[in-house]
Amino acid sequence: MIFQHTWQQVLDGTKTQTRRLRAQPPYVGRTYAVQPGRGKPAVGRIRITAIRQQRVQDITAEDALAEGLVCPDCNNGWITVYSATDMFGCSEVECGHAGLIDEYAQLWDTIHTKPGTRWADNPLVWVLEFERVGEGETACSKCGGAGTIGPGICSRCGGAGVGCVSDEN
Repeated sequence: MIFQHTWQQVLDGTKTQTRRLRAQPPYVGRTYAVQPGRGKPAVGRIRITAIRQQRVQDITAEDALAEGLVCPDCNNGWITVYSATDMFGCSEVECGHAGLIDEYAQLWDTIHTKPGTRWADNPLVWVLEFERVGEGETACSKCGGAGTIGPGICSRCGGAGVGCVSDEN
């Protein structure tokens, strides 16, 4: 799966969601190579953990954080509010991350430039939630489950003779 603009966030774990314009979604439970560009070698692997469909503009601030964005207002933390009436002079409040949706819209339009795919067009997208898969972890060729219980027995589907092999899709 290509993450041309955000592959570093995938690898460091700050990106755990992606929105894709696809006719068919990938499979939940299956692992996919993380590529920084078309035809470039894989730099890691992810496992799809959940899939849903929505309009791109329905993204929430929490989703934008899961997309790997950093809030321009608080750097994904708390905001210090200074008050003339507070005897200590300041307090910290949780940020509402209001600027994140605009940041995501700008990123979306950087990647999607064709008519019908831009932010203003509000296209239908697949939201893919994923987790990073450790080096050497494999997926069953039948169900996508990770690892084995024994030789030829998948830990997820229990299929005898299925065998867990690396999924190169």
